[in-house]
Amino acid sequence: ERMGDFTPSNQGQVPNMLGFGGDILDGADRYMSGRSVDGNATGTPPTMPHQWQRNTKNLVDSSMKAQMLSTQQRVMSFGTQRTVDEKIISINQQSTSALRRNIAECEALKIRAEKQLEFVLRETSLVEDELHLGEGLTEKLKELQPCIEEAIAVRRRRPPREQTRDAVERALNEQLVGCKHSIRKLVASCDEFRKDLAQLKACRQKLEEDIETKNHALDVDREALQLELGYATGLGSPAASA
Repeated sequence: ERMGDFTPSNQGQVPNMLGFGGDILDGADRYMSGRSVDGNATGTPPTMPHQWQRNTKNLVDSSMKAQMLSTQQRVMSFGTQRTVDEKIISINQQSTSALRRNIAECEALKIRAEKQLEFVLRETSLVEDELHLGEGLTEKLKELQPCIEEAIAVRRRRPPREQTRDAVERALNEQLVGCKHSIRKLVASCDEFRKDLAQLKACRQKLEEDIETKNHALDVDREALQLELGYATGLGSPAASA
């Protein structure tokens, strides 16, 4: 009798062997089943230990995968950035080397043009001196020619018996022929000198223009080189200290 009525009519119920109230046992049963007193669902049943472990494991696994993907992406990004930096540094070295080489070649050509200009100016001065000298001699010979012709004419006024082809007449005639020939040669030489001067002046003008152009090109290349060297310093490129 102390065990209560355990008749076939209540076989499906838990006997209250320890003397606890039936409502306590009913409450425990409802907690485990997630139902209220009237049998309706109260919400999500409480998480069991194995469910909690599984959920935590899944969360940790997902977090590790995300971390691995992030690490891989970061490594790939770092590699890409390093490749880009190396490429930029390589291009910077090539550009600075090309600029230095171009500046050196342009300076060498400018020096050569300047030396040639000095030769042209010196030659121009010599040709001008020769031209002035030739023009002066031509004028003197042109002044001398009438005098010779007059001397020959005077000699021809001698008496007929005295008009002989003596040494004086031959000398005067040779002098007149020589004077005329010298005048022709000097005139031709002066014409050639004038042509040479025209060519020398044209060369001088072209050389001066070429030197001016090279000076401008050198200024531009030097400015570009300074910009490249400044950029190389920011990149840490060896070209900055070259």
